[in-house]
Parts: sequence; C-alpha cells; structure tokens
Amino acid sequence: MRCAAVTAAVTLVAALAPALTSAAAAADTSVNLPLGKFSALLVDQTDGLLFVAGRANSMSNDHQPGGVLVSGLNGAGLARVAGTTDAAALALGPDGRVYVAEDSGTIAVIDPATRQVVANHPTGTAGCPSSIAFAGSELWFGYTCGPDSGDGLGQTAGVAELNTVDDTVTTNLVGRRSAITQLRSVPGLTAVTVGLTALQERLSLAGNPLFSGLVAQGLPGEPLADAWRLADQLREYRGDVHVNAWTTAGFDAVEIGLITELYWGVPPRSYVRTRAWSDEDLDAAEERLQSRGLIRDGAFTDSGRTAREAVEVTTDDGCAPIIAALGDDLDELLRIVGGWSAQIQSASGYPAGPQDLAALVSTGRA
Repeated sequence: MRCAAVTAAVTLVAALAPALTSAAAAADTSVNLPLGKFSALLVDQTDGLLFVAGRANSMSNDHQPGGVLVSGLNGAGLARVAGTTDAAALALGPDGRVYVAEDSGTIAVIDPATRQVVANHPTGTAGCPSSIAFAGSELWFGYTCGPDSGDGLGQTAGVAELNTVDDTVTTNLVGRRSAITQLRSVPGLTAVTVGLTALQERLSLAGNPLFSGLVAQGLPGEPLADAWRLADQLREYRGDVHVNAWTTAGFDAVEIGLITELYWGVPPRSYVRTRAWSDEDLDAAEERLQSRGLIRDGAFTDSGRTAREAVEVTTDDGCAPIIAALGDDLDELLRIVGGWSAQIQSASGYPAGPQDLAALVSTGRA
C-alpha cells in the first residue's frame, strides 16, 4: 500500500534481513533513503536484492527525487538505478527482471545482475501507470491518465495489458468510467430525473439559501449528473427548512447537535464531533441546555425531548410542499430511490442513517 504521507526520506530497516534470508542475523541498522515519497518495496530473494521505489517530492524543502533504489538484503551497497525518475510500482517478472511503473508513461525493466535499466516500454495513451502485476507471462498495469473522452469526466482510468515484444498496449477501462457507465443504465433514472425536475420548479426559493444556490447552478446536462444535482437540491431544501426550524426554536448550531445525539440515541459528543466544535464550545452549549431545563446528567428531560420533537414536527410541516408537489408520483419515486438506497447501504457504499447508526452504537458495533 502506498504511503503518500511519507516525505523527505524513507527509513530502511535492515533488521528485516533475517526474515528474508538464512544468513546470520546482523545488528539492527537504518539508513535514510533519498526518495521524495515512498511508493513500493520489492524483495528479490533469488538475487539477494531489495528494491525501493519512490516518487519525486517537489514540495519538500530539499526537493528529494523519485526513482528506484537497490541494495543487498542487509542494506549494503545502496545505489540509485540510473534512468528511473518517478516510480509508482514494482513487480518481479517471470524472467527474473524487475518491472517499474514510471509515472512519466513507461514501464522500465531493470536487470538485477547489472542493476541497470535494460528496456523502456511506452504505455501510450494509458498514461501515469500506477500499479503493475503479472498473470503468468502477461503484464498488466493500472493507469490514471488515459485520454479525455470529452464527456466532462476528465481523464480516464483503468487497466491495460502490455505486450513487451512489440510494445502493444491494450486498454480495458474497468475503473471509474466503467462504474459510471453502469450507473447511467440504472432502471428508473429517467423517471427520477423528470420527477425531481418538475418538483424543483414548484418549490419556493424564498428563505431557502442552500436550495437557491444549487438551483442557481443549473443542471450539468448529463442524466446521472442531473439526477445527482436534483437530489442535492431536494436534500438542501429540507436542510434549509430544518435550520429555520431549530433557529426559530431558539437553538444554536452547537446546542442542536448535542440534543440531536440524544434524540437519535447515539453517545453524547460522538456525531457532533464531525462539526469540529471544540471542547469549550460543547461545554458551554451543554451548560446552556441544562440551564434551560432541557437536559440533565447527560439525558433528556421531558421538556427537552418535547422541544426537540417539536423541531422535527416543524421540519416535516415545512416540507409539506414537497409532498404536495409530487402528488400521485410520490409512491413510485420512493419505490425507485428506496431500492437504490437499500442496495447502496447493503454494499456499505454509504454511511448508515441516524436510526441505523444508533442501532450499531447500542450493539457496540459502531
């Protein structure tokens, strides 16, 4: 796994050597490697060599370069492999040579016997190779800088196969773009987009700043992106109504966070931490809620529960225009998007809602 946070120097621990070779254990030593950002490590036990790949780090004060370093398994004879500059990944080929995914758009080949680059294979339009692996004699690599197809999604990412004999690259776009292609064909997408478009046009902008801001942005013009933007608009309409409800009820942002945790049944000062309030903020808000008789000893009072429930009722009342505008289409819309939601949550593709979160906390699984 790439450790992108490791900058300036990477520490090589020679104490690993006894686990990799039957040679007698040597004293623990370490050496700072002149690499900007660590990318990969490869052990060539046949040749008794250790290869370390890294990318350049132009943002560090000492501007450490990238490339591939090689040494013995005990760290002896450390040297840079000439001709490697921005190495993202390493793999040991079936021919015993080391293959390097270079961010510049090549697959370099290192001969362990000479510790030199003996070949460079261009990756063509599958730019920025970021991973590399062999399946038998077949060389496969992942890439992140494929050509921009002009559909607004930016450069393509995927997997490609490299024929090292004639440098033929065969791409197989299985990454982000493939997933988006599948989403575009989701049953019901058109019906949801049409329904939410009609709904948005019937909701008032007045007093709803977040909703108004999203409406002002317009729609991207692509079916999936349009449906996403419309769903954002509806969510923020409800969000505006909710903020109006709790501010009118006399709560501030810290207070509503604290009593909402009690309302959901999650531990105090757990979810509210996602809002980055300091301990001082939370302490002061808790004191205000206690002075108003809304909480006591970390729990709701009767009046506190009533006040928080009133906020929810007011929010529901403020969302009545949504229900009215959807009319007879409400049940069908809920059926479609409810199915999507169930599939996404069952695959752990999105955080659970507050009720599910509270259930997980109660069982100790959150």
